[in-house]
Amino acid sequence: LVCMQKKKKIIRLTSKQVLLPGFVDGHAHGPQHAFSGNGLDLPLLDWLKTYTFPAESAFSDVNHARKVYEAAVARHLRNGSTTVSYFGTIHVQGTLALVDICRNAGQRAHVGKVCMDTNAPSYYIETSAKQSASDT
Repeated sequence: LVCMQKKKKIIRLTSKQVLLPGFVDGHAHGPQHAFSGNGLDLPLLDWLKTYTFPAESAFSDVNHARKVYEAAVARHLRNGSTTVSYFGTIHVQGTLALVDICRNAGQRAHVGKVCMDTNAPSYYIETSAKQSASDT
């Protein structure tokens, strides 16, 4: 059959086929894709200091951010997550790259820049709450 409005082909499933909706991941930290599964024995703040803060500080380099985010989005799609709520980093340009990657991959996404002014090392903290909110 053909849908007359947009000339799209309608596909009818056989009795042996199943149509499943995509998964929705409501909480994904895109930059943490690079070190998934590491340090599971650590308490949260130790894990953040050991893995997250050093890794996420590298996302000031947009090329690095793109490389990691492309792999993260591809993994989510391969695993069936068609819609994801991503947390980026404190870096605006890197986070905007994640938006572009999701759009180009055809993944529905809600992407947010992280705002951080406490419980982080001095090399990975925003000094102005006003500027952070404005960038967000």
